[in-house]
Amino acid sequence: LTNNLHLLLPQPGWHEALRAMTRDTGTVLAIDETHTHVVGHGGATRRFGLEPDIVTIGKSIAGGVPLGAYGLIESLAEEIDVKRKGVAATGGTLFGNPLSMAAARATLTRVLTLEAYDHTTSLGARLADGIEVAIRDSGLPWTAQRFGPRSGHWYGAEPRTGQQALALRDKLLTVTQRIWMANRGVWEALPGAGPTMAVAAREADVDFYLDAYASFLRAVAE
Repeated sequence: LTNNLHLLLPQPGWHEALRAMTRDTGTVLAIDETHTHVVGHGGATRRFGLEPDIVTIGKSIAGGVPLGAYGLIESLAEEIDVKRKGVAATGGTLFGNPLSMAAARATLTRVLTLEAYDHTTSLGARLADGIEVAIRDSGLPWTAQRFGPRSGHWYGAEPRTGQQALALRDKLLTVTQRIWMANRGVWEALPGAGPTMAVAAREADVDFYLDAYASFLRAVAE
C-alpha cells in the first residue's frame, strides 16, 4: 500500500508472496503503519492479516503529540532488551516521554476506539460513493479510490503497479484542485494522498467536501 502515489492497494496474494519470500531468505519484514493505522483497529496489518517481524507507527497515535513506536517479534525484541548484557543498546532523550505516553494512552483508549473506526469507515464509504457519483456525472475517465476511511481518485483506470500509478500523476491538476478546494473552504493537506475521515468528522463535513469536489470536476470537464 503506497501513499505518495495515492491509494495503490496490493493485488490479491501480493503480501502472502512477500511474507513467504522473506521467510525463505531469512529477511526481516517490517510494516510501517504510520499512514495506514487509520484504516481500522489494528491498521493494515490486521486488515490484511499480515505477519510482520517489525511494525512501526507514528503521527496520530498520540493525537498530535510527537510520538513514534515500534513492535517486534520476540526473537528480535530479545536483541534490544536493556535488561540483558551484550545486546544492542536502545534509548533516546525523548524515549518514554511522560507527555507523549499520556497522550498515546488517551488516544488509543478514548479516541481511536472500535466505535470510532466504525464511524470513520462509514464516513469513508459515504465519501467514496460521492466521489464515484461526481466522477460519473462529470464524464471524466477517472476512478474513485476506497479504503476504509480513506478515498480519493485516479486520473484514469485503477493502476496495478507503482509504475502505472506514477504514469497517472498530474501535478498541475493536483495543485489546481488544492487551490480550488481551498477557495471553497476545504484544505487538502496532502492532495496526493487523498482525503481521510477524522473521528470528529460528520456527514455534513463529507457533503461539504463533495460539493466543492463536484464543482471542481465540472470545471475540469468543461
